Amino acid sequence: MTDSTIQFAASSAATKPRNRPLAAKNFLLLCVWILSFPFMYHAYTHGMSFILDPNVGVSPFDSPLPYFALLMMATHMVMGAAMNCLAPLQIHLGISNKTNGKLHRWVGVAVLLIAIFGATAGSLYFTLYQISVFEGKPHQTYSTYQAGAMYGVVMFYVIYKSIQSLVQKNYRVHREWAIRLFMLAVGSWIARIMRGWLVWFFAAGEVTGNPVTIPVEFLVMLYAWSFYVLPLAAYEIYLWGKRRKVADKMPSYFPFGLSLACVLFLTIGTAGYLLDMFYLNA
Repeated sequence: MTDSTIQFAASSAATKPRNRPLAAKNFLLLCVWILSFPFMYHAYTHGMSFILDPNVGVSPFDSPLPYFALLMMATHMVMGAAMNCLAPLQIHLGISNKTNGKLHRWVGVAVLLIAIFGATAGSLYFTLYQISVFEGKPHQTYSTYQAGAMYGVVMFYVIYKSIQSLVQKNYRVHREWAIRLFMLAVGSWIARIMRGWLVWFFAAGEVTGNPVTIPVEFLVMLYAWSFYVLPLAAYEIYLWGKRRKVADKMPSYFPFGLSLACVLFLTIGTAGYLLDMFYLNA
């Protein structure tokens, strides 16, 4: 065996372990994009239907809310679908290949602008909904809309920190804030994943003859807050482990194992969401 062959083999062996986490991340991003496609299609078509024809009677636009509030909701849905589509691509470009710098920047600008407009529209809708429907009075779903409004506040803060770190050319910190923005960008879809798990939860109770006795209002409040709090908390735990190099102590298959576990969780939730959307509410 020649010296060049030995050197090539050594470099290949040293490179492969480093590529495994990257491949696992890209696999997870691809699955997120594929699994969220039904939500993106549903949000985009419903939002555009109302924007093009305000008299359309499709849910959630068959309500007596003011036209401006419904328009904000439609805009929020269309922007959310676009952001959900672009955010996984943006993270993929950011972690995979430095030669995609120009495309990464343009997609990043698009994601930031869409996030600003989408969060603004969503926050206006929740505010107008509170004024028009609840009139400032407590309601069983009041906490749900509080969670939605706080989601917008968190979104604005993360957008600000993403831009600030980029302007300061602190790219390591920018990457961390960009991934937090990704977590929020797919948040509306994650909310449907949580709802899908609730569907299976209640269905299991009916099938086994042990109906769920937990108040529905509590479960609704739980998923209303958890769809963005839990992903952000999970990412903070990931960063904590990364700084302490916990992954170095794990088996080589750990990155793909973790990605597969996440994909399984998302797939089961997506199935429940589709069951609820096309069968239970049909």
